[in-house]
Amino acid sequence: MNYAKLFTKRKDGSYQAKYKDASGKWRTVSSTDPKKLFERLEELKKPAAITFGQLIDEWQEEHDAESAFKTAEAYAAPCRRLKDEFGDIPADEIKPLELQNFLGRMARQKYSRRNVQLHLSVIRLVCQRAVLLGKLDVDPSTVLSVPKGLTQKRREVPEDAALAAVLASQKEEMGMYALTLLYTGLRRGEALALRYEDIDRKNRVIHVRRSLQFVPNFPEVKEPKTEAGIRDVYYPEALDKLLPKKKSGPVFPGPDGKNYMNKGNFIYRWYKYCKAIGYDITCHQLRHYYATAMYEADVPVLAAQAQLGHKNASTTMGIYTHLRDAKRDEANKKIDEYFNKAK
Repeated sequence: MNYAKLFTKRKDGSYQAKYKDASGKWRTVSSTDPKKLFERLEELKKPAAITFGQLIDEWQEEHDAESAFKTAEAYAAPCRRLKDEFGDIPADEIKPLELQNFLGRMARQKYSRRNVQLHLSVIRLVCQRAVLLGKLDVDPSTVLSVPKGLTQKRREVPEDAALAAVLASQKEEMGMYALTLLYTGLRRGEALALRYEDIDRKNRVIHVRRSLQFVPNFPEVKEPKTEAGIRDVYYPEALDKLLPKKKSGPVFPGPDGKNYMNKGNFIYRWYKYCKAIGYDITCHQLRHYYATAMYEADVPVLAAQAQLGHKNASTTMGIYTHLRDAKRDEANKKIDEYFNKAK
């Protein structure tokens, strides 16, 4: 092939050609060897290899648009960590062993089974989408697995001193909110969406009909995810004495006192509250305390399920079983201590 005829020869004796880059702009490339110029153009015409980071970004954008904010938020950290590890590597060059080794490192760093499983789920979803769209020929995630020996961490009840601090925190800005969680077992979003119209003072019942989510920073009120979430929750006299005697409006409003608080309001206020009481606790820990209280009060599983709004009784039973095992371990420890003293 006469490569010289394919290009324009410049006055300096070199050959040049134009091509469009990925952004659509015309670029000029030159060489004194027309064959090398031809080979260079052929390379430039090839589409750039898509990186694993680009596949994650594409999947995340599509997934977040179709998911509730809370779900999208749960996947955000695994996506960031995977991009830090594999983001710049061409997707078709990543080997299954590299991904499995990454999961193994997470296991050695004492990540929980749930956290490792979440990363594996992201890898699989990203790869499956890429194969479906023809961006990957082979799915490297098909042979991956969660490393053995990982334990599922449970969110435990706050220590006694932290609970005492919560019980004494009524006058703190988020004190009433924390006490409502502790006395009712409501989820974070259910309590944030609570209105005075939902409270039946005569029967001491809260009608749970909505839940508040942040999208992404703004409050958005929706129905609970399942029918079990729509329920009537009995609350004790101790809480009734503390609740303000109002008839309408959000129980836990934002700074204007009229509308729901946004995510920034909530995070800042909860941080201040934890600092004020001297303990870093979570909303879910207070809900777990409520479940513990029902177990210790001998409330039947089905009644506890209705109060907590669990879709399946197995979820409630799992909590009860965990608590029962903890009580048994505590009793065994006391037996050991007694006989050790008797020696």
